[in-house]
Amino acid sequence: MYGDADTIAGLDAKSLLADYQQLLSRDQIQITIAGDVDEAAVVHALSQWPLDDRTESQCR
Repeated sequence: MYGDADTIAGLDAKSLLADYQQLLSRDQIQITIAGDVDEAAVVHALSQWPLDDRTESQCR
């Protein structure tokens, strides 16, 4: 989210939550993981996120 001081001052928790929920439901998301990780733990953690499968045409 970008804006000047007046725009940012006008933000509230409700509008930020709505933007975040829209991001989770519509935006293209790339998750990159590097390093020595437990793959099963990562897969499990990501499965807990509220992300639905989406096609490129659904992304804004």
